[in-house]
Amino acid sequence: MVIDLFGNIVDWGGIFLQVAFSKLKTTFIRLFILVGVLITILWLSIFFYASFYWFYMPSASHIRPVYFKFDVCPEGAGICTFPQANLTFGEHGREEILHKGQAYRIYLELEMPESPTNRGTGMFMVRLQMYDKKGTVIQQSDRSAIMHYRSVLLRTMYTLVFAPFFLAGLDEQKQVVDIELFNHYVDDLVDSAVGAVIQIQTKKIEIYSSKIKIFADFTGLRYYMFYWPKFSAVSGIMVNSTFLAFMVLLSWYQYTQKDTVEEEEFVPMMLRMSLDVRRQRIREQLERERGAADSSSPEDEEETTVKSFMESHDFQGSHDYQESHGIQDESLGEMAAGDDDDIVLMSSDVMLPGSDDNNRLRLRRPSNIEAVL
Repeated sequence: MVIDLFGNIVDWGGIFLQVAFSKLKTTFIRLFILVGVLITILWLSIFFYASFYWFYMPSASHIRPVYFKFDVCPEGAGICTFPQANLTFGEHGREEILHKGQAYRIYLELEMPESPTNRGTGMFMVRLQMYDKKGTVIQQSDRSAIMHYRSVLLRTMYTLVFAPFFLAGLDEQKQVVDIELFNHYVDDLVDSAVGAVIQIQTKKIEIYSSKIKIFADFTGLRYYMFYWPKFSAVSGIMVNSTFLAFMVLLSWYQYTQKDTVEEEEFVPMMLRMSLDVRRQRIREQLERERGAADSSSPEDEEETTVKSFMESHDFQGSHDYQESHGIQDESLGEMAAGDDDDIVLMSSDVMLPGSDDNNRLRLRRPSNIEAVL
């Protein structure tokens, strides 16, 4: 008794461990697949946002040095023409670096010494001409500029305070003048600007160096993507992840539905094939019985036909059930060629005789079955 109980406990424990291991294995596989899908969705979301940012967002700024040239006077000293510079925006020739449809602000930065010549110049004009690949001027801007005024007292105090830095070469007596040439420049959709001509319309000017600065004036979605990069990145990645997760769930649903439909279509097809095979066997059996009908008596033919029909359709179990319960009913049920072309047995063709008649079914009109088949 104790041995049997111990054996049952061991068997139960083995079955429990087997089922638990199977469930744990299934759960681990599902968890591994889920984690893999989530990681894939996350990386794809990051890749899609980075690609969109690279294609959609133009460069925020373009800064190029400007080198002016002029003609020297015949005396060999002084400037006899307006200083002028011709520059291309691209680093390798005439390239289109400005994004079409994007607004830009363009500045000219002049680094000028606080010399008596510049202080005596006063106001002067600066002209900017944007041209395309054909050299045609597409837009032009003229702006005035002037150095910031400093009185003699202020210049003296500034020199005394910063004298150590001036003597050490860490600072210079100069001013940086920023001239806004375009506050809302939008590049042409057909002929984009590839360069510019800058002209300072004065001969009495001294310049240390100069730069042209082009800043993108972002609005709308580009404004948030540039000035709020972290918030925009998180929002964009979340939107991409949601969309990809929805697509994965939709694909999984379609895949499972397809398998269910195929399974539902497979079962009726197999049943249909089974019915066709059975019909074919019955026809072959009847043809063999018809061939031997000439050498047999009508009563034996009837009994043989019904017996073969019952064996081919496995009616013996039903007959045993009726015999064991003493069922003697002539209404066995109808078998006729219905909508599904199933071969059925007519109640008018079958009778159940008593137990003293060898428990056999007798066929009243076998010709009806042949007609149905």
